[in-house]
Amino acid sequence: MSKINIEGIVKDINVRTTYLTPLVEAVCNSIDAIDYVLGGNIDIVIKRENFLPGTGTRATANIIGIDIIDNGVGFTEEDRESFDTYKSGLKATQGGKGFGRFMYLKYFNDVTIESAYHTKDGMMERTFRFGKKLSLKKK
Repeated sequence: MSKINIEGIVKDINVRTTYLTPLVEAVCNSIDAIDYVLGGNIDIVIKRENFLPGTGTRATANIIGIDIIDNGVGFTEEDRESFDTYKSGLKATQGGKGFGRFMYLKYFNDVTIESAYHTKDGMMERTFRFGKKLSLKKK
């Protein structure tokens, strides 16, 4: 079984990226997912701490979470296998490099993926978290 140094990979990511880079990555993944769905939708929800409407603190309240929600095909077995493979070539024809998940970790402490997808056995759900020091928890 291979091992990779996640912190080392994250540290080596090009410094020309910004905190917006993983958000673009997530939206691109959602766009790919809805390519197969008639009437595909993507919602982006920004969550801020201590925001009370009418207080004027909205622009200065810390962002505590970002949800990218789509009604695409879901995080299938093929996607999971690709996710678990460093520099996977699954989306190479679409410009994918196979290390987008590490871009998230350059700017965010941890990431949670929640997905529903179809298989020949019916509807399945997948939920897991990943981070620089988190072990992957598959469901």
